[in-house]
Amino acid sequence: MRRRAIREVSARAAAGIMAALGLTWAAFAFHVNLSSATSLHLLLVTTIALRWGLLEASIVLLLSVLCLDYFFTVPVFAFNMTDSRDWVALLTFEGVALLASRQIG
Repeated sequence: MRRRAIREVSARAAAGIMAALGLTWAAFAFHVNLSSATSLHLLLVTTIALRWGLLEASIVLLLSVLCLDYFFTVPVFAFNMTDSRDWVALLTFEGVALLASRQIG
């Protein structure tokens, strides 16, 4: 990868990470439930995939799944990816990112 391309991907990934963290903070502060927080994060990942591509979206989706697991699932404030629904969410996010980043046109 060219140096400029690495810088662009890094800047975009950093912006996406900040957006995911800000979204998580707002959802948690306003006591949004898990399904609504998941929908918001999925919208963010889809937007990033459409605008910037799969790499940036994949970085943000991993952080999003971790934030959702840590802040919105029982037990709160603990990572507990043992439930199959957590893995389904991860695969769904990645599938959406993959499909959105391969847009036609």
